[in-house]
Amino acid sequence: MKVFFAEILIVAFAVVATQAGVLLETASREGFDKVEAHYLKELPNIHRDGDSLKILIAGKTQAFQNNESNGESSAHYHLVGFYDAGDGRKDYLIELGLYEGYREILINGKTGARLNLEAEPVLSLDKKDYLVASMDLDAGYAGNSLSIYRLEDFSREFTFVWPNSNPEELMKGPEKAVWVSNNRIAFVEVSRGSDLSEETRKIGWARHPMYFEKRAGKWTGPLDPDGKFETPQQQQPEDTRF
Repeated sequence: MKVFFAEILIVAFAVVATQAGVLLETASREGFDKVEAHYLKELPNIHRDGDSLKILIAGKTQAFQNNESNGESSAHYHLVGFYDAGDGRKDYLIELGLYEGYREILINGKTGARLNLEAEPVLSLDKKDYLVASMDLDAGYAGNSLSIYRLEDFSREFTFVWPNSNPEELMKGPEKAVWVSNNRIAFVEVSRGSDLSEETRKIGWARHPMYFEKRAGKWTGPLDPDGKFETPQQQQPEDTRF
């Protein structure tokens, strides 16, 4: 079973790496400029006007204005991809670079609604949901959580938050989260010990394949490859739509 799960995980990583619309990855300002230029050629309803990125949806223009200051209020918006959401709809992904850290903004290409996220979303195979897995075990600019949002209206269906409240204890978070099927999500759970604790420091970094599974209409997990629960579920109540 464990070998089979690992093989599924490898195949799923290859699938998400080629998901339509989100193709390029970069970390520099110049790199983001190149990524945006690539997509602007494909999307006639989006254009850049100086420091402002403008998107036309349903007859209304949304403008994302850069703040070019060098202080904590600096902000830079870049179009970094789009998703084929079905029925001719495209959802757009904007990267917001901040003074410390970054955020993703997913825009509904039909209604213009926005979803503020801590990581890049992954569209489900049936194009009904978005998966978002966020992890930051170092700086803490982002949370350590895995969420599912409905494509139709961006409402949240499920969230699991890793309870990392004490930095001196073992900390965990998800990476490489992918859809194996419409009812199963595979990911790698990363564990690390803080330098503040000698006992947990000895643990170091560890990575384990895990998954969530939808059973009787309810998401269950995280589960190890043998189907056993690892930690209690934690729910995150706040809404990130705006």
